[in-house]
Amino acid sequence: MTTHKEIALEFEKRRMNVYIILHKFTIKEYADVSVQNDARLTLLIKSIEALTNLEIGLMNIFNITQDPEWIKKYPFNLRNDDHNNVRYSHEMFFKIAFIHIYFSVIESSFRAFLKSIDPSACNNSTAEFESIYVVLLKRLALKQYIPFLDVLRCIRNTIHNNGTFFPISNKDKHIVYSGRKYDFCVGKPQENTSWTDLLSIVDEITLMMENVLKTPIIMNMTSIEDPFTSQVWPKYLGEQN
Repeated sequence: MTTHKEIALEFEKRRMNVYIILHKFTIKEYADVSVQNDARLTLLIKSIEALTNLEIGLMNIFNITQDPEWIKKYPFNLRNDDHNNVRYSHEMFFKIAFIHIYFSVIESSFRAFLKSIDPSACNNSTAEFESIYVVLLKRLALKQYIPFLDVLRCIRNTIHNNGTFFPISNKDKHIVYSGRKYDFCVGKPQENTSWTDLLSIVDEITLMMENVLKTPIIMNMTSIEDPFTSQVWPKYLGEQN
């Protein structure tokens, strides 16, 4: 991948994979689940939304890189005549926003899942997210994803410190997942957020989401309420419901 357009097309493939999973669940496993307010569908819909907006951002970056004079066409003063610097800042903005939003997609849904399964767990699912996903994934017999979410959590928390790792423990963290070692060293910038890294992360998130939604505990819940679904679902369903 050498251009932002090529990167966008790779993310489009991931978005279509999520859409296929969503479609499959709504006509089979979750055919009797309300499409208006169920968090199991929200998890997938929010993923599609996040990927869609990232693709738009990447294509916007691609388009401005094709025009060296683009910065002069804005009707306001950007206070920076350095084309490359503004493009880089624009790219970092989309990357950081995507990481935050996609992490929030997982967190909000996992909290809803655990709250429905066991309201007494993790202070009614209001505790720190690490305890939420550890308890939930163990109950779903999917504890192999715990170190993966540890990696995502460290990446997200590093962003809070302008890209440098400063954990509350003030200790380095080394995580091994799927044959790869992730090193997060105190006071050092983390290096796991290239576009190639993020494509791999999205692949793993998609697989994790599908496996979570296929577990009997999650599937057998009558409903898992999430009002967000009713705001975005109709456009994916073609206004059929």
